Amino acid sequence: MNVWVWDIPVLFLLGVVLARLYAKWLVVKHPDFFSHAGAIVVAVFWLNVLAGAFGARPWCGAVHAVRHISGWLGLFLALSYPLWFQFAAERTFALLGRRPTQGGFLWPFTVKDRTKPFQPPWKT
Repeated sequence: MNVWVWDIPVLFLLGVVLARLYAKWLVVKHPDFFSHAGAIVVAVFWLNVLAGAFGARPWCGAVHAVRHISGWLGLFLALSYPLWFQFAAERTFALLGRRPTQGGFLWPFTVKDRTKPFQPPWKT
């Protein structure tokens, strides 16, 4: 099975970026965006691994850091892709907040408060 060496770091980075986009702008109007985007991203990476299992070069040969590994190891590597994506997203949510009104663990260390004001539900 041929796999790209940078699959997990790219999934990790995509998890961070999509979690930040979701928490900052999309959570209010599109609450299901993150779950759908995560499923699409992981599906694209799984299709790439599936193509590599049949001997094709990952990412249509556009990348060069490809290694051949055993089938069982490749199976478990591919099954871990959603976990890496979710791990990165959960760390991002914890550090920076899950909603625009939340600041996360790093909020006390910011100089300027960039969170939106919190409106309690009983006052609306």
